[in-house]
Amino acid sequence: MLHKLIEATPQTIPGFRIFDNHDRRVIDYAARDAKCAKIILTRSPIDSFISLQIAQDTGQWMLVKDENRRVAKMRFEADKYEAYLAKRKAHYAFIRRAAQKAGQPVFEIDYEDLTDMRLDDAALTELLDAGGECVFNWTTKDGHPVGVVVAFVYHDGKFFTTCAERRKRVPALRT
Repeated sequence: MLHKLIEATPQTIPGFRIFDNHDRRVIDYAARDAKCAKIILTRSPIDSFISLQIAQDTGQWMLVKDENRRVAKMRFEADKYEAYLAKRKAHYAFIRRAAQKAGQPVFEIDYEDLTDMRLDDAALTELLDAGGECVFNWTTKDGHPVGVVVAFVYHDGKFFTTCAERRKRVPALRT
């Protein structure tokens, strides 16, 4: 089924997140696909644990607009945190092993590492002035993430792209 979804949307760059409670057959499938990048994107374990606990308590798994934030207080329980750490470690090990068996590399990136990845103004201008293609991402009204590859031109500090007015990304661009 995953393969059919990827083939059905050739204009997009397919991607998905796999959590430790998802069907492990997806990991096996993705691990064997050489065209599929395997990226383990992590964040501080304690931040991740607290975020998970709040999501479980509030039922809010994705925050699109801050004014819709549901607030909850959590009580830190060390035994739950230790169990979470063990489950997380086993999940990442499973992904690494599946990719290793398939002879595929795994890239590991921490959220904090991404904050250091910046272009100076000259490099950014050079990159944007070249034009080309980029991935345009937005979130639907239901809170689902979407991305599509689009051609663009950058001029006078503005991005220009074209598409039919009926495309879903048009309302996202106007907000």
